[in-house]
Amino acid sequence: MAKVNSLSLDLETFSSVDLSKCGVYKYAESPDFEILLFGYSVDNGEVRTIDLAQGEKIPQVIIDALVSDEVIKWAFNANFERVCLSRYLRDLGIWHILIEHFHSIKVTGFNKCAGICEILQMILR
Repeated sequence: MAKVNSLSLDLETFSSVDLSKCGVYKYAESPDFEILLFGYSVDNGEVRTIDLAQGEKIPQVIIDALVSDEVIKWAFNANFERVCLSRYLRDLGIWHILIEHFHSIKVTGFNKCAGICEILQMILR
């Protein structure tokens, strides 16, 4: 696949937490939260749907695009998708990998905190 410039996203999710009463953060942090369907389009191309509930996997090139600050992400309810995808990426261990990277380059103290915050903001964009 060629370089991804933009990614349009739509999610179908499940959580036993009532989104309208508790908000997206509690909704996504529920132990039974899951993304059922992951819809996306690369650079306004063909829409594809990944059925995560049936065991399909998001292609690595799309995961890479999700965490890249060079790729523009579009979503109808961007905050919802951002929070839900943050939970999904955390469950995949993506955040753990980034924190391990900071340990490997010996970033410490306040600089470590600032650096991790910068990386997390990049992921959440």
